Amino acid sequence: MKRCFIFAAGTYYGLRERPQTGDLVLAADAGYLACRQAGITPDLLLGDFDSMDQPADFDHVCRVPVEKDDTDTMLAVKTGLEQGSASFTFTAAPAAGGWTTPWPICRHCCICAAMGPGIPL
Repeated sequence: MKRCFIFAAGTYYGLRERPQTGDLVLAADAGYLACRQAGITPDLLLGDFDSMDQPADFDHVCRVPVEKDDTDTMLAVKTGLEQGSASFTFTAAPAAGGWTTPWPICRHCCICAAMGPGIPL
């Protein structure tokens, strides 16, 4: 089972488990900073770069428009699913953007929404 680690922007408290060889590591916008803080180089950095400047020394980047239907974290979830990931670990909780629902519920909803209708809860 392919695992996906998503570093989202927000408060970073460290990792319970580090990604292993073969795991997909995605950084969503400023989540790149937490990823690098952990000493991990992501496979892909994606986002609109509204919360940080695009790093000049990293070239595995998928830049998206600021005006879009999904958050950067949701784009990371969709990318993980497209790459065949079946397990997701989120390493930071969004601190801005109106997130009022507890993060475990939000991440579950993100994954279910990205997978489409007919996904059992």
